[in-house]
Amino acid sequence: MSSSALAQPGPHGLPMRFQTRNAGWSGMKICGEDVKQPIHFMTVKSRKTRQILHETAHKKDKSAPLVTVQKPHYRSKYSSDKEDFKIILHPAGSNGRRTHDETIEMEHKSSRELNGKIIDFRYRPTWEFTLRVGPQGRQEVFRWIKPQGTCQELKTIYKSELSPVKTGMQRPQSGRITRIVSGYILVRMNGRGIRLGEDKKENEMRPLGYDKEGREIVASCARGGSGWIGGRKMFFQFWGSGCTGELGEDFTRVAAVTGSALWQDEILKEAEQAQRQNAQRNKQMNKRR
Repeated sequence: MSSSALAQPGPHGLPMRFQTRNAGWSGMKICGEDVKQPIHFMTVKSRKTRQILHETAHKKDKSAPLVTVQKPHYRSKYSSDKEDFKIILHPAGSNGRRTHDETIEMEHKSSRELNGKIIDFRYRPTWEFTLRVGPQGRQEVFRWIKPQGTCQELKTIYKSELSPVKTGMQRPQSGRITRIVSGYILVRMNGRGIRLGEDKKENEMRPLGYDKEGREIVASCARGGSGWIGGRKMFFQFWGSGCTGELGEDFTRVAAVTGSALWQDEILKEAEQAQRQNAQRNKQMNKRR
């Protein structure tokens, strides 16, 4: 087996770490180490933030949808009441567990409780969803969080040549900040974690795979490109119980597509912001003439 992180086995047919790459104007593909052998095709709609994970790897197959993640509105100005997503689990690929579509809300939160206090996270938002996991189908809560760009669960995965890492390994120490990486971590709110002490410096030495509150990180995604242009879009990694597959096939698919949808939404917002800034700049230049 190759030593590449993109070749390491992961949950339910996906590698432990994978990349999403461009597949035309209306699609992306999930790939492991060999980009010529994609694993899944995803339909992408840019007017709405919308992604659809398909059973097979090629658009021409027109295979059944497995999971759809979308915002239920057309893109417009920033609005905190329009940041929720809908996750739709389709019957295909469920081995008879579903006979009809199942919709789950992924709720945007601009504030959350931290150490007993309500903290405003308007500029570091979170998204939360509840999903049945494991063979018993128990309900668990998961939360996508945008951490600081120095987060090691992002910095250790954002390039294809980076070595494999996993939960429990020693956390690399940042030292002088040399690279800021944009992305998200997915935290398992009800699952296993580690107990942290009062010493902040000691807590910074916690093993990989746990957030600053000691909660288990089950997935992370990091931007691998600058936007729509170019082949590589994003790197994604499963951690801990997300990597073992014990949370189930639905979780594996939902984590992959919601992470990709958050990447897409961020890129679209940046493009809209740049467009508004250019329009304002042109308006000011016209006034000076």
